[in-house]
Amino acid sequence: MGDLATVDPDPGDIHSYSLVDNAGGGFAISGTQITVADSTLLDYETGTSHPITVRTTDAGGLTFDKTFTLSVPNLNETPTDMAVSNTVVNENSSNGTAIANLTTTDPDTADTYTYSLVDNAGGRFALSGNQLTIANGTLLDYETATSHPIILRSTDAGGLSIDKNFVITLNNVNDPPVLVMNSPLSVTQRGITSITNSLLQVTDQDNTPDQLTYTLVTAPTTGQLKLDSIPLFVNDTFTQADIDSTRVSYTHGLIQLINNSISDYSPQISGANVVWQSYDDTHYKIYFYDRNSVTQLTNNSTQDNFPEISGSNIVWQGFDGTDFEIYFYDGNSTTQLTNNSTQDRFPQISGSNVVWQGVDGTETEIYFYDGNSTTQLTNNSTDDINPQISESNVVWQRSDDTDYEIYFYDRNNATTSQLTNNSIDDSQPQISGSHLVWTGSDGTDDEIGIAHLWYDEEVASTSRKYDLS
Repeated sequence: MGDLATVDPDPGDIHSYSLVDNAGGGFAISGTQITVADSTLLDYETGTSHPITVRTTDAGGLTFDKTFTLSVPNLNETPTDMAVSNTVVNENSSNGTAIANLTTTDPDTADTYTYSLVDNAGGRFALSGNQLTIANGTLLDYETATSHPIILRSTDAGGLSIDKNFVITLNNVNDPPVLVMNSPLSVTQRGITSITNSLLQVTDQDNTPDQLTYTLVTAPTTGQLKLDSIPLFVNDTFTQADIDSTRVSYTHGLIQLINNSISDYSPQISGANVVWQSYDDTHYKIYFYDRNSVTQLTNNSTQDNFPEISGSNIVWQGFDGTDFEIYFYDGNSTTQLTNNSTQDRFPQISGSNVVWQGVDGTETEIYFYDGNSTTQLTNNSTDDINPQISESNVVWQRSDDTDYEIYFYDRNNATTSQLTNNSIDDSQPQISGSHLVWTGSDGTDDEIGIAHLWYDEEVASTSRKYDLS
C-alpha cells in the first residue's frame, strides 16, 4: 500500500518497522511496506478509513511511533443475492398479471439494478421494471405442467450481475367445461330415444365424466327427459357419465309426473297444471305439477285430500286434528279459508273463486270465497250439498225434506234462485259459465235437465230458460 521511510539525525542508520496498531488485523508490515493483512476487513460500507500506528526502530534500539489514517476507496462490488416476493400464480392468468417484486442484495447498498430473464420458460414470463409478470397465460396449464423454472439476472449500475434460478408454481384453477357436442335430437311421435355422447358431450380438464353435472333448467314442452326411466324435473340432475352409458332418454308426448313407492290418486288438471293426492301408507298429501316441476304442497300428520285446480290456484280439504277445513293455494302460498269446529268439505274452484259445503252445527250449508272474503250462501234448516262453481256462478242441490231441488247463485246480482220445484229428486248439478245441467227423475227413470242463463246488461236483469225435457 505504501513505502515507509524514517528521518533520523544519525545519517546512515538502519531502521526496522512494526505496527503498534494494525486496525484490528487489517494491515501488516512487509519490510518497509504497509500491506493488507485481511482484505475482508476493508469494506467501504463499514468503514471509509482506518487509523494505524507504525513504529520505527533504529539499529541502536531507539524508536519512534506515528499514527496514520488509511482511506478505503468505494469500489463497485458484485451483487450477492436476489429474491422474489412470490413464486405461485394461477394457471391461465391474464397476460400482464404481476407475479412478484424483485429485490437484490448488494454490499453497495445505494446501488441501482436492472433485471432481465436469462430463461423465460419458453415465453411464459416477462419483466416490467422490477416485477415478474405473465407474458403468455395460455401456456400456463396446470394439467400440462405444474411448475416452470426460470433464471433471473440482476445487473447493478456498474455492470456487475448475479444470476439466480427460481421455480414458478401453478395453482390448479377449475377450468370451465367445454361443450364438444350438442346435436339436435330426432324422435318419432310418442317415441323414446336415448341421448348419447354423440348428441351431447362436455369435457373438462379438471373433472371426470361422473363429476360433470347437467341441471335441468327448463323442462321439455312436448315430452320428458328420464334417467333410467325415472322422470327428470326442473332442478334435477344427471352426469356426463350417465350420457356416456346411455342412461338418459327422451320420451315424446307422454309425461310421467311422479315415480315413487307410494300411491298417487285423483289427478285434476287445468291447462298444463296438475294436482293430485298421494298416500304414504299413513296420510294423504297434496302434490302440484306446474309443467316444470313437482311441488309437495302439504306435509303433515293429518289427511289432505280432494284437491281441485283452476289455473295455478288449488283448493283442498285438510284435517286439522278435529275436523276438515278448507285450504287455498294461489300459486305462491297457502291460506286456510276455514277454521271452526265443524266439517268443511268437498271444495270446488274456478279462478280464485272457491265454493264448498260446511256444517253450521246442524245442517250442511254452502260457502263461497271470492279471493278476498267468504260469504255463506245458504242458511236454512235443510241440507245444501254438492256445490259446483264456474267463474263466480254457483249451483248446488238442496233437500226440501222430500226430495232434492237445484239452486243457483248469480254473483252478478248476488241473488239465489230455485231452478226446480217438484216432487222428484234433482241432483248432481254441473255448471259451465251460465249453462247448467243436472239429473232429474221423471218418476220412472232419471233424465237430464238443462238451464240456460244470461245477464242482460241493458236491463240489468237475468233471464232464464229452462229445458227439462
